[in-house]
Amino acid sequence: MKRGGILVSLTQPPSQENAQKHGVTAKFNTKFPTYKNLQTIAQLIADGTIKAEIDSIFPLSQSNKALEKSESQHGRGRILFHINA
Repeated sequence: MKRGGILVSLTQPPSQENAQKHGVTAKFNTKFPTYKNLQTIAQLIADGTIKAEIDSIFPLSQSNKALEKSESQHGRGRILFHINA
């Protein structure tokens, strides 16, 4: 995220201290996202308007490694699972 950007968290209140340190505005949406909200976010990602940074992708069988990575707080971006259908 570049300076001057707006971070909107849907899961927990973001750190205002970290936001100030990085020159962004941090907001918390206390409402549960609706299907329409999620569609809008998905479209913004598809259009390239917002970018979701992916740190790593694990097969579901390695969920323990994904959890370790998440808890280490050394990742940068989302940690995803690849699920074979």
